[in-house]
Amino acid sequence: MFPMNRRTITVSCGALWLFLSTAALRVEGLELPQPWQNTFSISQLSGKPTLLVFATDWTHPFQESAQALLTDAALLKFLSDWTPVYLDGDENSALVERYQVSAYPTFVILNANGRVTGRFMGAAIDGKELVRRIELAENYGEKLAMARARIKKEPKDAAGWATLGELLTYNAQNPEEYTEAFECFVTALRLDPTITQGIPAEALTAARERIRMEDQAQKLESALKEKPEDHSLQKQLGRILIEMARSEAEYARGVELIKQVLKADPKDTADIPSPLVQSLLSIIHYEERLEAINKQIAASPNDPKLYKQRGDLRTETGTTFDAERIAQGIEDYKTVQRLDPSDKLKVSGDLLFFTLRDRLNETGELDAVLKECVAFEMRYPGHSRTPEIMVMKSLIMYQKGEYASSRAIAEDAQKKYPDSKPVAAILRMLDDARQQMESEAPESDEKETN
Repeated sequence: MFPMNRRTITVSCGALWLFLSTAALRVEGLELPQPWQNTFSISQLSGKPTLLVFATDWTHPFQESAQALLTDAALLKFLSDWTPVYLDGDENSALVERYQVSAYPTFVILNANGRVTGRFMGAAIDGKELVRRIELAENYGEKLAMARARIKKEPKDAAGWATLGELLTYNAQNPEEYTEAFECFVTALRLDPTITQGIPAEALTAARERIRMEDQAQKLESALKEKPEDHSLQKQLGRILIEMARSEAEYARGVELIKQVLKADPKDTADIPSPLVQSLLSIIHYEERLEAINKQIAASPNDPKLYKQRGDLRTETGTTFDAERIAQGIEDYKTVQRLDPSDKLKVSGDLLFFTLRDRLNETGELDAVLKECVAFEMRYPGHSRTPEIMVMKSLIMYQKGEYASSRAIAEDAQKKYPDSKPVAAILRMLDDARQQMESEAPESDEKETN
């Protein structure tokens, strides 16, 4: 779909769009066959349903496929009983507003009296599919209610589930409706593995694969009950649960199974995605270090150095972005303050850093926080949080629109703290920002020229 602001348009070359208008008319190089029209008002209603197609002359992939789609025999035969109208969104702003068009192309269906009875965005691969989309969108609410009532009355009706899935697929307005549509197809195929009517080809393939994985997962679950420590079974089941991910709990269980495999043998990484391996090995290392410190604290509960170590671990950048763990680390620092009132361990600097971080995130007081960061460096020379303070300064300058100053601060931090993960992260962000600015500048200039 295309946003209405032509300056921010992004082109999806994999999509095929529809472009409609009138006979004997030429619009943007297209010869538009009958019965298309390119103007509309309520007074034009002729006792037939009306199809309004809102598009623009800057939806380029749409234009490339429009001629073939407009002359599709199946589409033209269907539209012989309709009044189809192509409307350029840039030239019909009143109608765009009236029919609440927010993206292109948008199709609006009117009955013979001019009442809106359906709408959808995007188009179709060919005329046959577009016809089906129009049929499903017309009186969509009524059809959806009937489909739901049908499966409620006959929950084992495979065709009923497929029909509901098809309705939801072509008229989905959010991810939840797409998910529901897919689950309908899975249910239909569970009831009748041979059913294909109403199920799009890609959905059919995906649903069959889902069923295969579900069946395999069930077998692995049974095998694990007999051999709960079998790491090969754990890995197979973990991978399937992560790939299916029907719920957050299921995904979490899959991750935990893979984690158990890596904990037993960190080199057993075959068939596990590399990013997941790296993340889980980092978590395993963190948990092992945390367990070791906890044992030391249990043996020496009044040693402030141990609480400082645990606080540093819990708040270490690159180990976790878990707010709960960071909060626990801050509580460790407060314990250090109680056990070390003279602040020999400089834990007050750690607490000040998190205060400044939260203040920046919550209030956006750039200048005030920047001033406090400078004061921090003077008050706590050589503090372990200094690299993060410099990163905060760099980020503030970036937010103020001073890229050069932001870059200079980050590069200075890199020279002083070459192994700092926060410093490396801010430099990557600045590199990405520079590349984006360089790529957008020529495009912006060209648009202004045009």
